[in-house]
Amino acid sequence: MQAGEIGLPTSACLVNILNTAPIDKPLGEILCIGYDGIMRILESVVLVTGASGRVGRGLAISLAMAGAVVGVHCHKNTHEGDEIVRFIQEAGGKALRIVHDLRDTAGLGQVVDTMVDAFGRLDAVVNCASVFRKTALGDLSIQEWNEDIAIHQSAPFFLARLLYQHVATHTGRTSPACVVNITDARVQRPYASASSYLCAKGALEAQTKVLAAALAPLVRVNATAPGAMVASSPEENRYFNRLALQLPLEKLARQEDMFHTVRFLLENDSITGQTVAVDSGEHLL
Repeated sequence: MQAGEIGLPTSACLVNILNTAPIDKPLGEILCIGYDGIMRILESVVLVTGASGRVGRGLAISLAMAGAVVGVHCHKNTHEGDEIVRFIQEAGGKALRIVHDLRDTAGLGQVVDTMVDAFGRLDAVVNCASVFRKTALGDLSIQEWNEDIAIHQSAPFFLARLLYQHVATHTGRTSPACVVNITDARVQRPYASASSYLCAKGALEAQTKVLAAALAPLVRVNATAPGAMVASSPEENRYFNRLALQLPLEKLARQEDMFHTVRFLLENDSITGQTVAVDSGEHLL
């Protein structure tokens, strides 16, 4: 299959597609640079957790436009999950909505089984699901702490192990399976009001290296740490504007930069145990 056979994975066309997608919140301008010839991402089966969220949905669509078969995981936002799947299918791609509460780690096997039953195999997991809250340390409840650990560390751990177990029992692969974890550049510059979230994301970053060693050579494990990209409030937008002036590259990173990094990590069979910061140099401050 040649690049462009499903959807139109070129910069101008993908911007058009995403801006007219039937999703409540705009995805913004997401570019997808086409590759010449065959791309390894084509027809790979990829599970994206948190795919109904702000970043996850753009990532799921970007992978689908590149030719991946995408499992669109969601929990509460099932309507958004349906919209994303419908959009991908109408563009000529393949996608399946999967509903699961990631706090239920015992049930994660069913998520993988659903992907394998539908598409015959699973090649990659992108752990994008996230819950972000600003809570003072003194106000943090045990339930909130446990939720952060479950979603940001435990679920990615057990999904990686399930992918390894799947690959170990299915012969004939020509390249390793792959896990890409989405962490956060703020792990390197933490602040007190999101201590539980950042502890969990920091653990996920450390876990990336540990699992890269433990699951080799069957599964590669990498991460990308996005910096400030899309503000969720006017107050945050003002902060981002001030931050951009302080960054080494004097601009904010863009969502499409992170999407390209995920695709690069999925496609490059010689990289494992790495966390790539996509933050315009924020980690250098």
